[in-house]
Amino acid sequence: MIKTELAAPQIDHYIRWLRDGTSAFDKASLALIDTLYHELKKIVSCGDDNRRELWLCAERGTIEDFGDYEEMLTGGEIENREEWEDWWRSEYPEEKVWYHFVAVEYNDFRAIIVQHQPVIQIDPHEKSSWGHDVTPFIKWMIQSVKNCIFGLQAHTYNETVSLELPPQHRTGTILRSDYWDIFPEYRQEYLSDISSEDIQDFLKYMLIQEQAEKPKSRIPRLTAGIFYEYCSLGYQANCYDGCNTLSPKEQYYKNADGRDEGLRHIHEDSPEAFHSWLHNREGSGHPWEVCRGGNATHISLYVREDEKGIYLVAAGKSYGRSIEAIKFYLALARKNIPVWMNDGGAMAARLTASDKIGIVPKGVMPFYCESYFPNEYILDFINLPEEKREQVAASAVWQPIQKQKLHC
Repeated sequence: MIKTELAAPQIDHYIRWLRDGTSAFDKASLALIDTLYHELKKIVSCGDDNRRELWLCAERGTIEDFGDYEEMLTGGEIENREEWEDWWRSEYPEEKVWYHFVAVEYNDFRAIIVQHQPVIQIDPHEKSSWGHDVTPFIKWMIQSVKNCIFGLQAHTYNETVSLELPPQHRTGTILRSDYWDIFPEYRQEYLSDISSEDIQDFLKYMLIQEQAEKPKSRIPRLTAGIFYEYCSLGYQANCYDGCNTLSPKEQYYKNADGRDEGLRHIHEDSPEAFHSWLHNREGSGHPWEVCRGGNATHISLYVREDEKGIYLVAAGKSYGRSIEAIKFYLALARKNIPVWMNDGGAMAARLTASDKIGIVPKGVMPFYCESYFPNEYILDFINLPEEKREQVAASAVWQPIQKQKLHC
């Protein structure tokens, strides 16, 4: 590896700065970006929009590259030199630091992503009379890409990356049973609020659900009042506050999202009123969000209707709310109320620790990472933990790293 001008802490400074959306660069920086893309054209694209994907490296550098001791001391970030050194070594434990690099180009639009953060965006339609000087950062990318090209020419690049890339930068899966064996406290915590009877009943219901596409029976008549009562069953199963003192409707408005699209105003005992509301709702409310939460952390109870009649669909697959969702579902299923559990098979596998957990690279937030596992259905994602890292890495199954090649 040819030594580059920037050390890892300086590179990280540019990544933190540019990921905020800076897109205006001075003439010198733009000229160097042209040079960078000229070098990249020597490498065969590996995806849409002339995508090039590489692993770049930098040296950790000296502790002075990490920061100015006197400034950190005066600013209260550290209290002494020992703390300064410990901080530096904890941030950069290895002498060699790896950076995931992606460059795309489409109709003169250019974008560069480093360590999973967008750092360069060039839109030919956006004009600016000024721009930032990021020449040191781009020079580092140019030299690093040249190092990769040199390695490809020598037929060493792909093998070096495959053998040396640290596991925290890789993508893979680990059986939940193996993960929980390494961290038994996670198993204990997850199962702490559900009984063995609940687990066995849920597994039984999910085996039955696997054999069908929808519930077999239907609800003969549904009113707003009955819907509130169904919700109350779920609240009671989870011991929500107010179950013994509030009416079902009051429980719903205590625990649900509240944006009900007018549900509260219809006659509680009229099937006709509910049917009319169900098919003529306006707006973008959340009447089915019966246990409010975030975009991925709420619990829903949908009302669905087909040619056979009405049935319910429960949903709540997020790790932190799934036990609540399972108990909510069971409260209905045990009453022989037609209810379906979205993602029920996957949630059952999570209960028995027979599913897989997706491991995504450092720098990737472990949420909505389904695209990293196109041929598998994964509910939960993690970054490789620092604690017991070697054990987790040894138990994981890692995806192969995409090989790169040069144009002939």
